[in-house]
Amino acid sequence: FFLLLRFEKYIAGKYLGEVVRVILAKLTKEGLLFVGESTSVSLLTPGNLTTDLISHIEQDSVDGGVSNTKEILGKFGIIPDEDDIRIVQYVCEVASNRATLLVSICLASLLDRIDKEQVTIAVDGSLYKHHPRLENWMKQYISLLAPGRKFKIIHAEDGSGKGAALVSAIAQRLKKRLQ
Repeated sequence: FFLLLRFEKYIAGKYLGEVVRVILAKLTKEGLLFVGESTSVSLLTPGNLTTDLISHIEQDSVDGGVSNTKEILGKFGIIPDEDDIRIVQYVCEVASNRATLLVSICLASLLDRIDKEQVTIAVDGSLYKHHPRLENWMKQYISLLAPGRKFKIIHAEDGSGKGAALVSAIAQRLKKRLQ
């Protein structure tokens, strides 16, 4: 259980913003980011950089823009220069890509293990739903890691609730068979 909980912290939308915040705070403390700016206490405060903000910064990277990044940093009282913006966007991209790769490795392994002709992967969560690159990265990585495996990824609204209901129904059916 502990291993799963730790793994979730590497990949889940609940934690991605905090992963990025820790990296940005370290770069700031080391004088590599926001040089000349007074260190923003709000950026250094755990929990203040949420994953939805990471998705907005990533949208800038996709679009080749900077408006979301500037606006978000402005909320932390930071007026970034061009280098700051590029660094922040790069950190968001690397952290997002890392999370995507980690989950894709697991899914590719499961595809190999399941060994079915076609598999549908249902994904739930706001990170998957709102991140501008996550779905495409997942498809690319899974295809590379499980070549020849046919799969499709679908967004499952309330996948956790539906999954729990399905498991409960299966458990009830198995219980009746055993009686």
